[in-house]
Amino acid sequence: MKTANISYAKNHLSELIATARGGDAVIIVDRDKPVARLEPINSRNSPMPERLLGLVRSGVISPAKRALKPGEIGKMDLPRPAGGDIVRALLADREDGR
Repeated sequence: MKTANISYAKNHLSELIATARGGDAVIIVDRDKPVARLEPINSRNSPMPERLLGLVRSGVISPAKRALKPGEIGKMDLPRPAGGDIVRALLADREDGR
């Protein structure tokens, strides 16, 4: 975990945010006493597993825009592959931006 004093944090905020974006927390200290912590929003206390966080950071997947309500999953309009061709259905979803 990286530490930075207040004056360094003021002058290098972009660098410290990049550190947090990379998954590492930064402790801000004032006269060697911790006063604040800069950490990524999806940190250890996140319900998303670390493997998924890595995929989100690399841009492979994006997090859900909202949580599903109970019973909503059964009402979703899911694509039905014609002729059972799941690969074609997946490629069609990718083209549609889902």
